[in-house]
Amino acid sequence: MIGLTGGVGVGKTTHIQRLREILLNESKVVCVPIDYAHYGELSSPPEITDFLLSIVGGFAEQAVALGALPQDWDRLSVGTRLKDILGRLQVPNLDAKFSAFGAEITVQDLLRQDESFRVLLREHLRGRVSEVIKEAQGYSGEISSAIMNHTPNCAGVALVVDSTEKLSAPGAAETTMHQSVRNLFVQNGDNLRLHECHTLYLLPPWLPVEVGIALRFTVMQFPAVRVIQRDGTPDCKGLSIMNEIVRKRMPDVEEFIPKEDLERLYALSGGVQRVLFRLLRNVARSSRRATRLPIESDIVTQAIAAEREDFLAITIEASPWLDLIERTRSLDGLPADGLTALDAYFQSLAILQYANGSKWYSIHPLLTERLERARQVRQSLTGN
Repeated sequence: MIGLTGGVGVGKTTHIQRLREILLNESKVVCVPIDYAHYGELSSPPEITDFLLSIVGGFAEQAVALGALPQDWDRLSVGTRLKDILGRLQVPNLDAKFSAFGAEITVQDLLRQDESFRVLLREHLRGRVSEVIKEAQGYSGEISSAIMNHTPNCAGVALVVDSTEKLSAPGAAETTMHQSVRNLFVQNGDNLRLHECHTLYLLPPWLPVEVGIALRFTVMQFPAVRVIQRDGTPDCKGLSIMNEIVRKRMPDVEEFIPKEDLERLYALSGGVQRVLFRLLRNVARSSRRATRLPIESDIVTQAIAAEREDFLAITIEASPWLDLIERTRSLDGLPADGLTALDAYFQSLAILQYANGSKWYSIHPLLTERLERARQVRQSLTGN
């Protein structure tokens, strides 16, 4: 079992898709990816009971969709099997719940669509966690065995659980979500291992994964390309990587954008490919009014300003701890409200994760001016 952590837009999902091809072509391992957003609710704080049931249900359903299991395996086995598990766990009012929605409803449908059903499961199963874990792990073994029997020359099965790094809740509920995610992947990390298959979970970038943490599985970091060093100076190797990425798609890009402006875009991307290509798209849209090639630098400057406006605003309340992250390159010492608000800032790319052997953090370079303005406003209001 592996955990993969990294910020938004750094290429995790793209590389997982490449990994699937490599596993199948070189090792004959069938890789089944599932998007947790399709089998659970990203704004609902998960508990290990409903989380595992959602995962194994999605595992079987997606395997059918990929052709790794027979087409009739889902309705005949998945729906019946999960319902049998809930019956053995004595979940109350189960038949009434199914009859209310009609004959075609499955356990997976209820888990992803019905918050009241998820709440019912959590309340009923809190004292029976070990039973749920045993049932889910047994079911995953059954699915994996069926995949290997159905797929010619299959040497193994891998499950990738995507979107779990996006678990977040609005407002005051964020504190509950933050604690639930920590409980799920830290305190219960060893219970997320499934039988007869390799498993990869995407983890939130704010989750502590340093040596000594209670995680029971290997955690791989997938940071942004390091375009700056810890001391804020440019990282030439990282900037060169961003240049290589662009030239793979646009070999003659300097005929369009001057070299010095390209280097400015690489630095201001923060090492995030998604941001870099948004910046290039903004430049392309604005280039219609160019009077020459390569285009004028002010067109690039305006494209940068347009991208900056799309970032999450920095509030007076958030500016002290964002400032602390920028100065210390760490999440240590943040107040409780700062810790619980981290997810929104990671999802919006306001906070970036880098690595020089160990993990460290920085505010996105497009936001440094905003952070300075927020600092000045805070000082004028508080005198601090």
